[in-house]
Amino acid sequence: CLWRLFDCTVLPIFRLFNFFLAPHVLVDRIFKLTEEIKDLQTRHYDVSHVFITFETEAGQRTALSALKVPGRIDIAINNTARVASSTLFQGRVLNVEESPEPNAVRWMDISVTTTRKIVQRVISLSLTVALIVFAAFVVARIRRAVGPGLSGIFVTLFNTSIPQIVKLFLIFERHSTEGSRQKSLYLKITFFRWTNTAILTKLITPFTQTIGSGSKDVLPTINAILWSELLVSPFLRILDATGLFKKHVLAPRARNQEEMNLSFQGTPYHLGERYTDFTKVLFLCFFYSALFPATFFFCGAILIVQYYADKFCLMRIWEPAPFIGPQLAVSFVAMLQQEEPQYTLSLTHSPAQYHKLLCINLNRSFPDATSSRVLCLHSQSYPLMRGHSFPTTIFAYRTFQPRGSRKRTTM
Repeated sequence: CLWRLFDCTVLPIFRLFNFFLAPHVLVDRIFKLTEEIKDLQTRHYDVSHVFITFETEAGQRTALSALKVPGRIDIAINNTARVASSTLFQGRVLNVEESPEPNAVRWMDISVTTTRKIVQRVISLSLTVALIVFAAFVVARIRRAVGPGLSGIFVTLFNTSIPQIVKLFLIFERHSTEGSRQKSLYLKITFFRWTNTAILTKLITPFTQTIGSGSKDVLPTINAILWSELLVSPFLRILDATGLFKKHVLAPRARNQEEMNLSFQGTPYHLGERYTDFTKVLFLCFFYSALFPATFFFCGAILIVQYYADKFCLMRIWEPAPFIGPQLAVSFVAMLQQEEPQYTLSLTHSPAQYHKLLCINLNRSFPDATSSRVLCLHSQSYPLMRGHSFPTTIFAYRTFQPRGSRKRTTM
């Protein structure tokens, strides 16, 4: 009975991804693919890329130096006047560059046109934005209904699960090299995690609840997110639920040795996805450092835990990754360079806002008062601010005059 239920509900979903196919279906596919291969062998194909090997590295450097073109515009317009005539090929300026490692070349995608690549990336980016909107809606509803504790856990769960969906989007993208694919993955996941972790909390919180101690204010929410990133995220990575399922469920039920060995290859990982965890923590730390200086200590602890968790996974859980080019490292350095101005903006802009914030809260406390000149507000009214950004004596100055009474000044 259970097997019939599994056959009617779960197996059709797996079969959409070519898992658990029946033997006769596999045989039919083999015959069909054989005919397609024979047909493809009779077609004529234009050359898209040419790979040349050299016996020495010196020969490679000499060829790259001789065939170097000053700019890509000259290649696009075929400006033969900018290069030597001996370097032309049938009257065309060649685009010669150093090749990536052989296992970093995506051989099935190198003939895809640039226009098609751009359209595919725009579509996948639009889907990523849709995921951000969905995650924001869910987190906002949970935070209003339950509180920041559970919403912080959901932020971490989304940061762990949504990147897996973003990786599925990359199936529809075409990249010539593995480095380009990792760069695209890195940028999309970074965009999602930065928005989901730091910016979302700022957007869904009213301005007057920024420095309060209530359960739905900013500081308790950020504190819950930091604790979740410190404990939940490394635990889920070390748990490796997918790998455990393959090793303890699929492997004992394998029909041959080769199929069983495939279950022990290790969990694939992406360097771009790991980079995003690092930049996400730094972005969250710098974004709220002026309001919550303890984020620096949280950030240091999170990065230390991430280091040892990733080291364990790299040695014990993950499968070897292919060699990639410098594209991902260049994007990572560019993102790190954006952290410094963002930190400077946080330091200069955040304290300047909260003179206004304290005045707004003051007007809520004295609804019958008319604003005038002088009022002294002690820091005990806002204990979370004590020792953070302002002195402990006077925050703002206003006067109030209750309706129907003489003008009073409080110091």
